[in-house]
Amino acid sequence: MSKIDHVIVLMLENRSFDSILGRLYTDRIDFDGVPGGAYNMVGDQKVSAWTSDQGEGSGDFTIPTPDPEEDFADITDQIFGTGKAPPAPPTMSGFAENYVKTGGDPRNVMHGYSPRQLPVISTLAQHFAVSDRWFASAPNQTWPNRFFVHTGTAGGYVNNSPLHPPYMMETIFNRWKRSSID
Repeated sequence: MSKIDHVIVLMLENRSFDSILGRLYTDRIDFDGVPGGAYNMVGDQKVSAWTSDQGEGSGDFTIPTPDPEEDFADITDQIFGTGKAPPAPPTMSGFAENYVKTGGDPRNVMHGYSPRQLPVISTLAQHFAVSDRWFASAPNQTWPNRFFVHTGTAGGYVNNSPLHPPYMMETIFNRWKRSSID
């Protein structure tokens, strides 16, 4: 512990690894990015994963609009497929079909960014360690996942609302500080 000078926590909002870095290395078999030909089904139609490389100002940075649904029930549909849940296998097959419920174009939820469109994040990823198996702590909304990162538990919460302050989970940083003093 005495050799650790800094701990940096970078948390991004509402983007998957596939969307942000899934196209970082398209020529490496040791990188678990977006495979060529990836798709989800909406009814009997294939909705392919895609990226454009038009750059800033092209409207790509607002995709998907509207935002995908992110409560526990919707994320379960996205991961397992509509109407399925564990112990069904997590096929990651329900994103496009679930997105149709928002009224948005299902192709937009399958959009990702090229390294050229995200130069800072892509450069950091190329120069530092990055996990290409990037998972949220739990398949639920923002605050429960923030709780997991900072406290090691979501305290039983799966959605952002209703709010239940004060949240009494002790942070890992306080535990770490206390253990370094002892």
